Amino acid sequence: MYADVLRGLLLWLLAVPVWAGLPIQHWEASGGARVLFVETHALPMVDIRVSFDAGSARDGAAHGLASLTAALLDQGAGERDAQAVAEAFENVGARFSASVSQDATTLSLRSLSEPARLDPAVETFVAVMGRPRLAEEDFLRERDRALLGLKAGEQQPGEVARRAFYKALYGDHPYAFQPEGEADSLQALKVEDVRDFHRRHYVAAGMVIALVGDLSRTQAEQLAERLAAAVPHGEPLPPLPNPPAEPIEG
Repeated sequence: MYADVLRGLLLWLLAVPVWAGLPIQHWEASGGARVLFVETHALPMVDIRVSFDAGSARDGAAHGLASLTAALLDQGAGERDAQAVAEAFENVGARFSASVSQDATTLSLRSLSEPARLDPAVETFVAVMGRPRLAEEDFLRERDRALLGLKAGEQQPGEVARRAFYKALYGDHPYAFQPEGEADSLQALKVEDVRDFHRRHYVAAGMVIALVGDLSRTQAEQLAERLAAAVPHGEPLPPLPNPPAEPIEG
């Protein structure tokens, strides 16, 4: 997982012209979290990406679990409901997003670097990442939304072909299944499955932090420690099986 995630983050770091040619610093934070940092003061902004070993390849038979977990993070954290979380980011001009691939779940935050805006944005980000409510009513709503999305996808030839291609290519390997999951497995999920997935996979031992922007090395180290401390140390997960070298015969 680390190799694929680090490769993706490095490509992201090198993709924006304002960052091109800048050195990428790296170190390890508490709990084993890996940190990548690019210091640039061209704009008064900070971009944060935190990736966990929590991609859909970790779903097991519960296809769609990683994506459903990520979708629930900003639906409530601590005492805040979804609206309060959204307003907390909006009030300081910050932008939050979450995405899931086969290899990782990645949480992103963009904020102005001014401490009066960055600090509260990071505070909300930390709560969403490490202390989401994962409430029953939010789970049921997001699961229904995911099921509707799958049903809509069944009417799109391109989506049907994409799913068939991956299953033909990977067979029984976890990569054969798309992050959005399958209707039958989503229907069988319970909110406790999401809570267990979050407890096991959102840990510093499976965490990669990428920081870019208007920060000094000292500030970046402090921010990385703040992010790493938001989740348990945890344990590294066993590696995934190697995908098949040849397409699976139909």
